[in-house]
Amino acid sequence: KNLEIRGYEKHMVDLAWEKPELIEKGFRPTRREYQTENGFIDLMGKDSEGHLVILEFKSRKAGTNAVKQLKGYIDCFLDNKEFVRGVIVAPSITDNALEELEKLEMEFIEMNPPLDLLKQKASTLDSFF
Repeated sequence: KNLEIRGYEKHMVDLAWEKPELIEKGFRPTRREYQTENGFIDLMGKDSEGHLVILEFKSRKAGTNAVKQLKGYIDCFLDNKEFVRGVIVAPSITDNALEELEKLEMEFIEMNPPLDLLKQKASTLDSFF
């Protein structure tokens, strides 16, 4: 089951990589699956002002664990001296998680997994057989 969810998250990352304006105007993705001592960052990039942006994608409602995960990634860049933006990208977020995010000066962007894409793939396979 987890693999399937990871798959949806991968599609969301792919979509943001191909259409960075879905994240925000001026966003430029630079790295995917970037390894840190606290795990793999889904997507990194720069915003229109050149700030480093770290994005954590969830294909379901994001909770406080997602916030902890994101904070762990940002902590890896503390010696960066510059402000690093942390963003959770998910269909929705719990109230607790949103409160935590705001306390940490991090952000939430609403984005749904591209299910149309998955449906399209399924239908082309069916018509193939």
